[in-house]
Formats: sequence, structure tokens, C-alpha cells
Amino acid sequence: MTTLLCPEGRVEGVAPPSVGFGVDRLDVGFLPGGGVELRPRGTRTSLARAVPFEASPAVVRDGVLHACDARWHITITEGGEVAISEGPTPRWRGRADAGRWRIPLAEDASLRGAGERTGSGERRGRTLRFRNTDAFQTACQGWCPEDDPLYLSLPSVLHASGGVVTGWITDSPATQTWTLDDEALLAAEDGLAPFLWFPGPTPADVARQRHAVLGPPVRWPAWGFGWHQSRWGWADDEAVRDVYDGYRSRDWPLASLWFDIQAMDGFRSFTWDPVAFDGRRALLDDLHRDDVRAVAILDPGLKADEAWPVWRDAVDGGYLLGGTSPYLGAVWPGPSGFPDFTAESTRRWWADAVAGWVGDGLDGVWIDMNEPSDFVGPGGSVPDSLAVDGDGVATTMAWAHNAYANFEAVATVQGVQAAYPDRSPFVLSRAGYLGLHRSAGAWTGDAPSTWATLATTAPMLTGLSVSGLPYVGSDVGGYCCDASPELFARWMQLGLFSPFFRGHSATNARRAEPWTFGDEVEAIAGEVLRLRAALLPTFVSLADAAVTEGAPMLRPLWWDHAEDAAAWTQDDVLALGPWIVAAPVLTEGATTRTLTLPPGRWLDPVSAQSWTGPTTVTLPTPLGALPWFLSEGAILFRADRFDPADAPSRVDDAEVASIDLVPGIAPSTAAWIDTTAAGAAFSRRLTHLVAADGAITWTVDAASPSDLEGWKARTIDLRIRPVDARPAAVTLGGAAIAEVDAPDPFDPSLPTAPAW
Repeated sequence: MTTLLCPEGRVEGVAPPSVGFGVDRLDVGFLPGGGVELRPRGTRTSLARAVPFEASPAVVRDGVLHACDARWHITITEGGEVAISEGPTPRWRGRADAGRWRIPLAEDASLRGAGERTGSGERRGRTLRFRNTDAFQTACQGWCPEDDPLYLSLPSVLHASGGVVTGWITDSPATQTWTLDDEALLAAEDGLAPFLWFPGPTPADVARQRHAVLGPPVRWPAWGFGWHQSRWGWADDEAVRDVYDGYRSRDWPLASLWFDIQAMDGFRSFTWDPVAFDGRRALLDDLHRDDVRAVAILDPGLKADEAWPVWRDAVDGGYLLGGTSPYLGAVWPGPSGFPDFTAESTRRWWADAVAGWVGDGLDGVWIDMNEPSDFVGPGGSVPDSLAVDGDGVATTMAWAHNAYANFEAVATVQGVQAAYPDRSPFVLSRAGYLGLHRSAGAWTGDAPSTWATLATTAPMLTGLSVSGLPYVGSDVGGYCCDASPELFARWMQLGLFSPFFRGHSATNARRAEPWTFGDEVEAIAGEVLRLRAALLPTFVSLADAAVTEGAPMLRPLWWDHAEDAAAWTQDDVLALGPWIVAAPVLTEGATTRTLTLPPGRWLDPVSAQSWTGPTTVTLPTPLGALPWFLSEGAILFRADRFDPADAPSRVDDAEVASIDLVPGIAPSTAAWIDTTAAGAAFSRRLTHLVAADGAITWTVDAASPSDLEGWKARTIDLRIRPVDARPAAVTLGGAAIAEVDAPDPFDPSLPTAPAW
């Protein structure tokens, strides 16, 4: 007999057989951070996890398997019924049923996340497919408002019921189908998937628990959170220079310019058109002198061209799907082969090619078409039957399909880091699977320029964020078709609060530089871009929270207000971190915007008007208006001195110059990050805001002793924004400090909060 020590006492039984227990032989693992994994024996190594799976000791008594740690008692019957109990209380029940998980859902249960989805943020009542897809449809000139699936597969969901939020993951990169109705049926085409359960009980707890297992995201450089300008269709380097000059002449902040496939030599990856872009080196030198970065696209489909050294190397090295007799599909270059990124040798070869290409004047890489898209393949992709290395465990593309982009992203990051070991790597990917966050951010692909697309973009971005991918955004104005000036302005206002912020359009769409939409939109865009530059240190701080805690940068309103029923119904409201709430206008011709603010105290940073929630607010929204609010407890880092007109036009100059404080009843903490724009070297302070006994205390501490080495003296303006009364005095170390001018950022005639 074997004895287990369980929370309620000792359980004796015999060691479980190695095979044949239950419908699928399940091992139990207790996850770092406090969750549980149920893994069919023999399942291959997880791609999603950053830490290895460890099976827990288990015993069988009276036909039931038992596994325990200090908190959880897991039971599994021979029929596959599973219960996770905390003491005598079952916290989760499910069944391993004929290769799928069957999970009952309470009447009040809500399911959120599940990655990149059209429609509302509520996933219950839907059937979801997880298969990375090049979702372009000619009828919609991009993806259609009801399409499923899209480019990314993130089988990670938050389950809310009875005031408790838990997290679920089914960890298989094979195609999955979830049917979410009275019960959840979670099926993967390669059999029963490992099931990871995170106990919560709040969304933030789930994020921390998931972070402990899936690992932290890559730390993007500061410039990655600035404004990016791109287009498929700039004909030559002079056209790109004209766009660059357009920003310089307006003194607008610009983080980077992007080069799409038209810059390649015949759509060959790693190349430049030798005629149209013969002046690129001088252009790149000029960009870098102004601290403007250059990002170029990289497609996995390699042109089958025996005269091209990259193709010959790929074939001779056996790096392509099909080996030395490669499978030929077709993408932009025509007949093309596709690297087998699941092989370590291929990833090394790709990383070497990336390093040489990036090191010749580029700063970041944009990996596209990596579902992988194949214009002549079944379902628009390469055949599932193709053999792949499988990272050392031979398999087929049926298993590797959703993981393909992850493996490519890993190799691409390795190449960027080899080129620039002293920088944080910047990689953006269209496709991916769980774990992509450790290498890259993502955008929402070929979004049509329609109001319906804009409306679904808000819940699409927050759905990606709460599924564990923090660096997300959409193409401002939409990628396909012609955005109207009004649509472009409203999309700019939404994009202001998304971590990745880029303007991009297709070659057959109108140009999307902001000044091409008329004087009114140009003025609005200038305000938005300056405010974004002013808030860049806040984005860097929120990215640090994603790296250290797994907290999503962009989130739905319910994330920090799960107890508020109204928050769960407002998919069109965005929260940036815990203290900024934005209500972008998402409908054509709207002149007002209504939202319900959750409990607590709220401040309009533009008008200084305040509210106590829960309360419904309706505000006028002329085209230049964007309702956004600060909650009590806010610590807002800025690169200007409270006036976005003072925002730096160069990302490298976006250091903390001023801080907004909104004291609240509960204490709050935020990380103050000093970083180079390249992002590799930084120091980290922790700032704390506490209100007690009529006094407000704000302190700054080193996160660790080593961070003291990076500190430097500077003058910081503090604006204290109480929502009830003006401070009677402000002191630093006991000595009074002088008040400074802090104009309203948009209208000097409005009353302003005091600053010191």
C-alpha cells in the first residue's frame, strides 16, 4: 500500500497502473502558482509551457485515482470523471470523454478570452475553432465581421461564475473545436488535450498563476509602444522618404517606418529591390539620426529559384517541408517552399539569415503569412499530411499547424538578438499559438475599413490580451478599402490605448498617413500622437507589469471590476492598466457617448470633472473628443510636463518628466521604468501611493539594490489630482515645495489640477 498526505488527511491505496486507468490515462501535475494540470500519459512536450510538467504521486483506492498537494485533492474515476477539491469543497468538475473534455456550466457562467475572435467578448453560446487561418475574403476585402477562425489560436479562457473567476487552457497546437453551451465540449483533433486549471479567484490571480506556467512575455523596446507608419504600396525609397518628411515637417512623434513586400526583390524574403530601393541605406541612416526605427516584413514562403542562394541553401540543408524534395505551394513569389521551423537546425539557419539581414540597418521584424498561408494548398494552407521534425519528435503539420508561427518567431528573435545583443528584440507576428508572447506581439491582420470592423476590434483586442498576449493592436483605419476621415479619426482614438499602435493600408486602398484625411483629422491625429508620446512611460510601466506579473496591458472593464455586473456588458469600453478607462466612439455619426463607470471615484483628466460610481455618464463627442477617465489610485507617468504639446517628437527622449497622482482609499503601486529606447538597459523603481488620516504619501523605492546603479537625478513635476479637494500643502522630505504651472492639455480655458 502507498499513502498520500491530502489536505483532509491520509489516503491509502495502490500505485496506479501505467496504462489503462480511465478513458485516457491521466497524470496529475500541480502547477507553480497554484493550479492543476491533467495530462494524458504520453502527451508530447508542451509548447505553451515555460516550465516542464512534473507528474504528482498518485494512488488508486476503490477504483478511484487520488492525487494531492497541500491545497488540492484530485480524484479521477475509471470512467474519466474528474474532481478538483479544496478540502471538502469541489472547485471544478469535468469528464475526459472519448478524446474531449466535457465540463458542465452553471446557469450564470460566463466565458471570456479564447484569443482572437470577432463579435462580443462573451464566448458562451458559440462554437469556436482554433486553427490559424489566412482569413482574407474577397467579398469583405479582409476578414468578415462574423468570421471564425482568424489568424491566432489561443485556447485559453476565463470562466466566471458565482463571483469567482478561474482559468482554463487546453494545450494542444492541433486544430481544436470548442462548443460552449450548457456544457463546454473541448476537443482537439489529436486526442484528449492536456487541461490546465487556474483557481483564481480574480482575473488578476488567474493572470499571475498562468504567468508562472507560461512564462513572461519578451520585453519590447520602448519605441515598440510608439506610433508606427506602414503601407503596402510605397513604390520606392523616395516615397518612404516623402512620408518621413511629412512627419518631420509637422514635428510629430514617429517611432518607426515599415517596409512591406513591395520593398523586396521579386517578393524574396531577406532581399531589397535593387532599383526601387537602391537609396535605402541613405534613407535608413537619416531615419536613425532622428531616432526613427525601420521595420521590414519577412514571409516564410521562399521563392523556388535555383539562382537564389537562400533557396539553394534551404534545399541543400533540408530545411524545407519535404526535405531535399520540398513541397511547393504558392504565395506572393509564385511557387514557394516553406521552412520546417519545428526543426532546430532550420531555426539556426533562419536565425543566421535574420541576423545578417537585420544587422544591415533594420531594427525590427514583422513576420507575416505564417499561418502558414498557401494560395494553392488545402484550406489555404500547406497540407496537414506533410512530415515535420516536431522539435525532435517526428510528427506532421496536423500537429504543427498552429505552432508553426511560434517556432518561426523563436528563430526570428534569436536572429535579431544575434544582430543586436544589447537591445530588446522587436518582432510582430500575424499568427501564433500559446507561448507566442515569449517572442512577439501580434496585430489583427487584414481588417477591412468599416465601422463594423471598428466595433468588433475593441473586444477582439481585449480578448487577445486576457488570453495572455499583451502586445496587441490593429491597423488604424483598417487595412483594406478606403477609410472615411471620420472612421480614421475614431480608429486613431481607439488605437491610442492599444499597446501596438500602427497605421497601415493595402496597396489598393487609399493612403493612410493621417494628413491625407483633411485638415480636421490632421489636427486630431496630431493631438492623439502627441498624447501617445506623452504617455509612453506609462505604456513602458504597464509592459513591465506584463513581464513581471502577467498582467494584461489592455483589458476589458470587468478585469479590475469583476464584482460590477455592468462592467461585464460593456465590450466597447477599454481599460489600459488598472486606472485608465477609455470609451472610444465606435459608431458612425455619434455625437454622444454613454458608459457606466464602476464603483469608486473617477476623474476626467481633460475637464477635471469627477464622478462617484456606479454611475452612467453621457458625454458629447464631436469628432475630436475621446472620453477617457482616471480612477482613484492612478499613478500616471508622462514624458511631457502635463501638456501634450510638450511631448517629445523623438521616442528616445520619452523619459518620465511628470507624474499624475490620483489618491484613493486603497493604496496603489506602479513600476517607474527608466530605459533606453532600445530597451535592454533599464532601472526599475516601485512607486507607492497611500492616503490615510487626511494625508497623502507618495514614496519611491528601488525594486532591487542593483537598480540603484541606474538612477539619475532629474526634476519631476507632480500633479496631484484629488477628486474631492485641493491639497492644503505639499512637502518633500518635510520641506514645502513650490507649485508650478500645469495647463490643461487641450483647452487652456478649463480649470486645471494643481501641480508641484
